[in-house]
Amino acid sequence: MAGTRRIITTPEDAQKMALDTAHWYILGRTRSAFERFKDGLKTLGIYSAMVENKELFLDVMCHHDSPMMAENIKEAFQPSLHPPGSNRRSTENLLLCLWENFIFEAMDDESDVSLERILFFATGVKSIPPAWSEAQSMSSVPA
Repeated sequence: MAGTRRIITTPEDAQKMALDTAHWYILGRTRSAFERFKDGLKTLGIYSAMVENKELFLDVMCHHDSPMMAENIKEAFQPSLHPPGSNRRSTENLLLCLWENFIFEAMDDESDVSLERILFFATGVKSIPPAWSEAQSMSSVPA
């Protein structure tokens, strides 16, 4: 499928075939999907903006491995609370305190639960996505 068929007579031939196959597997196989993605970005002018302002789109389009912090989890789950002074708000405040204690205990190395496992259980993702900002956080999660 990769079009790298050739007669191998030397170790260099084998290495060349392996490199060609890897190149096809990584780049050639996904080329049409990448081109369709670029065409979609071009329809609204986003592609040209990305090319002109690469540094601005880097955080949005590329994953950066960073250690999970309790603040990340707290920012990801911003509940909508009832007005202060209401009966429900006092219960919500108690639950928020328990939630924060649970998150900070999960940071402990001796804990069976990790922040990554909490995020995966609640959202299905193992790390915070690049485009996940406070504006895009899960504010609809009930308290």
